[in-house]
Amino acid sequence: MKSKTVVRPLTAVDRTAVMTLDNISGNDVVNWIDDLEPNEVPDKTDAYAWGCFCEDQLIGYCTIGGAVVPDDDEAVVKYPGYVAEESLLLSDVFIAPRYRHQGYALRMVKHVIGKRTKKNNVLVLLMVLDICVGKLYEKAGFHWLNSNSYIMVKDKKAEV
Repeated sequence: MKSKTVVRPLTAVDRTAVMTLDNISGNDVVNWIDDLEPNEVPDKTDAYAWGCFCEDQLIGYCTIGGAVVPDDDEAVVKYPGYVAEESLLLSDVFIAPRYRHQGYALRMVKHVIGKRTKKNNVLVLLMVLDICVGKLYEKAGFHWLNSNSYIMVKDKKAEV
């Protein structure tokens, strides 16, 4: 990461760049910025869609919002600190292929979680679709929910 890197909420101005990454990743993050007004900048403490920019070019993104977990998913529902109305779900984490393995994803994930949990100290969940990526999330403070799960958890900060 030698270039200037900025992590910020995505805005309507970023639409074209987001669509380009959506085409590569198979995600649909553009859907989350379509409702924004042209000059609207989401509040950093509750923005949903975030981008990682290198020299003003969007190189990656992620989303973070309410964790909707089915009531029958006992491993999550009974997990200490999980509160249905408050816990967050990190998803759609994607970095363009030429920028991978350079620390951008880790920086973006840590920044976004830091901003979103600054106002409210809450549990963050993550569903891992590629087991190899688990190491990245462990560096960001996540751990596996249990040994036979594809879900990782970043616990609430200990209250002092």
